[in-house]
Amino acid sequence: MGVPRGCLKRHFPGIERRVEMKVMMLSSLSRESGGWLRTLYIGESLALAGAEIEWVQPFPRALLKSVDCLLTVPRYSLRALVSSAQVVIANKPLPNVLAAIKILQAKGVMSVLDMDDDDTAMVGPWAARILESCISPVVRHATLITTHNARLAEMLALRYGIESTRLLILPQGVSPRFFSDCPHIPDDPGVQQWQRQGCKLLLFMAHMNAASEMDVILTALEQAVARDATVRLVVVGGGVRLDEYILKARRRGLESICRFCGQVTVDDVPGYIHVANVCLLYYHDNRYNRVRESMKIREYLAMGKAVVCNAVGNLDAFRSYIYQSGNTTDDFSCTLVRLLTDASVRDGRETLGRNYVRQCLDWTRLGQMLALELSRRMKVT
Repeated sequence: MGVPRGCLKRHFPGIERRVEMKVMMLSSLSRESGGWLRTLYIGESLALAGAEIEWVQPFPRALLKSVDCLLTVPRYSLRALVSSAQVVIANKPLPNVLAAIKILQAKGVMSVLDMDDDDTAMVGPWAARILESCISPVVRHATLITTHNARLAEMLALRYGIESTRLLILPQGVSPRFFSDCPHIPDDPGVQQWQRQGCKLLLFMAHMNAASEMDVILTALEQAVARDATVRLVVVGGGVRLDEYILKARRRGLESICRFCGQVTVDDVPGYIHVANVCLLYYHDNRYNRVRESMKIREYLAMGKAVVCNAVGNLDAFRSYIYQSGNTTDDFSCTLVRLLTDASVRDGRETLGRNYVRQCLDWTRLGQMLALELSRRMKVT
């Protein structure tokens, strides 16, 4: 998972040192996306390490991509022109942030590109080539490329000709807000009513886009409620396909047992996890998902929750801590049903997962590691 054995402290004895620098945080995606959350958590952890953070807020919700570009390119570019940052960290160097990055690079600002997915896998071959040609000049002049696993790092190095000295594995971490055993519970009347009724709450969190696998989750819900009528599903997350998924649930007759909460605040998310009995995650086996690093599985485990998920890509690395299914929809659904109906299935592995994540994947530690690396490179240049 990109984390040194024995966690970070052993390998970074100076990890408690504070650094002073001004860092601009830039995200190409809206605030309902996982990319923005990773940007937020990196910035927060760098602030704890002593950095001054200049936030460039993206849109709260995604518009049409063409509209996003038209509206964000001039705003991001203007911020780049007037910025006094020493470092810019840009998550996903997609077209709407490229101009801002080039402006900052021309000003001599250290540029760090956080490439946390294979975004070319989500578009057609011609669009992928255009995207690569746009990204390549920015990558060529970047001081540092960060990504969250070795497999993706190798792929990016081959695609863009990135030298190993400019690559840094920055693991997918967990914000300390998920380490509280008594988090703030959101004022959600629907969920609270189900709690009072003694329902078993399933939780699924995702950015509601083409990669969210909502169809599989709804099928699993159907099979689970057929065996246990007290099962309910809580879906947390916004996105361009949210309304479509709400309509699908209604057409399948699941509206009364499935609550779509939409986009919620970052500080409300731990509360939703806290009240869940079982948390769900599913990846289809495709090129995009094989190099992903799930933020949600780490957050679920950080709060000691039982997690049902399959084995695609990095999910398999957590097999000792989760209730793992096969990769078919039926396998996933059957694993969930067994966990809900057979008390002997639970063996306490979620507690081991909680301890592992809190000890080794804390963004506070990961941010301190990054801050020290940025400080070292600033002195070299």
